[in-house]
Amino acid sequence: MYGEEHFTQLSKIDFAKFAEAVGVESVTIKNDNDIDKSIKWAVNSTGPVLLSVMLIRRSIPPIRTKIDKDDGYYG
Repeated sequence: MYGEEHFTQLSKIDFAKFAEAVGVESVTIKNDNDIDKSIKWAVNSTGPVLLSVMLIRRSIPPIRTKIDKDDGYYG
């Protein structure tokens, strides 16, 4: 009740393996060099596919959450 803490710890999900388990072809992209060939593979595939892209945290740009006076961007 009040004051109790409840939580669940989830392990990392291997989405590529999950996709393959349900019959969907998949590719895991681990570096920039694999992006172009993986996208070409996906576009040329005849069925559903999954591209699982592994990002390095520092490579993700910060999300803007206010309107900047200079460009009027809101996001």
